[in-house]
Amino acid sequence: MENAPSNDIDWLRAALPSSIESDPFHQRPFFQEQLTLAFQHALASPLFAAPRLAQWFRKNRKLGSKDRRRVSDAVYGLIKHEQILRKANRWGPLHWAKAWIDICAGHRFPNIESTTPAEDFSVALSLPKEITEEWRHKKTPKECLSLAQNINARAPTYIRAQGVEPPELQEILRRENIQTQLEPDAPYALSLLQRANLQASAAFRNGLFEIQDLSSQLLCAAMPKEGIIVDLCAGAGGKSLALAAEGAKVYASDIRAGALANLKKRAKRASLPIQVGLPKHADIVLVDAPCSGSGRLRREPTLRWKWQKNHLKHRKDQRLLLQQAASILKNTGTIVYATCSILEAENTPKIPGWVSVREQWIWPQKGDGFYWNILKRTQ
Repeated sequence: MENAPSNDIDWLRAALPSSIESDPFHQRPFFQEQLTLAFQHALASPLFAAPRLAQWFRKNRKLGSKDRRRVSDAVYGLIKHEQILRKANRWGPLHWAKAWIDICAGHRFPNIESTTPAEDFSVALSLPKEITEEWRHKKTPKECLSLAQNINARAPTYIRAQGVEPPELQEILRRENIQTQLEPDAPYALSLLQRANLQASAAFRNGLFEIQDLSSQLLCAAMPKEGIIVDLCAGAGGKSLALAAEGAKVYASDIRAGALANLKKRAKRASLPIQVGLPKHADIVLVDAPCSGSGRLRREPTLRWKWQKNHLKHRKDQRLLLQQAASILKNTGTIVYATCSILEAENTPKIPGWVSVREQWIWPQKGDGFYWNILKRTQ
């Protein structure tokens, strides 16, 4: 039986924070000016808003590191709440900058009226209704409420200890004034208790940890590791490094030369032997497929603007990658199909002659939304 949020929950405001810690900086004209400029820069090319904003913040000499974080939090917060601001007749970057101050103060926009649970849930998440309807009918009302709040919350930061036990790494980082807590869900995971410049840490430079989301760490912990593993869409190699750190023999492949160059640097820093390229045959192929990224919405709020045309544009690539994975494998091989998506259409891998032996959905809660499916041959 399908679930849907009940009418007695205020779905229109479900994703609004109850309040954000008051900051006198938000009241300054300078903050409103910088937030307005940042939002205008993002809106100038919505499909490339994330790299444009990163460049704008990098080149903006008027903002110190602390103020840069404040303005960055605000501009991405506004993107997360864009639809409710439009519904409240807040138009344009200047009015939205002032609206952020209201949101920080716990303003709930009492004058805007609810329509239907379906429409309100879409507005709350600033996402197309076709996406939110899938979640709305798959989850219970309580789960939908949690989903709305988690997707629009600030993304946590997780690291993975390598070459050192997590409690020992925790103490090393404490001596560098970086506070963490151990995460029992994954064997090598720690989470940050405050913001920190991790890449400037001596522990990072010495290869004692990598920045990696908890969901990805859970996948690597669950994967079989016997024989030769091919990471077919390795990117910068986070999962390749995690598997190699546990003693797996890993080959990494990706169509992006720049990502592989980054992987080589990371492997050298961690002193991990990862081969770049494809072997003749493999025992396991990990297909971390390109996807909508719907599980990373709180970490990448501007994905909302990329989805206006086609949020499922990667399905053909996903099918082709599964076929390529099958062609590399020995007869007794295993495919591990994964996405950072929480959409059904991207998470139903079908390949003739293969059957699922273990499937896992991870909804955005502690880590990012994520999915994986371990497949075995049937013949």
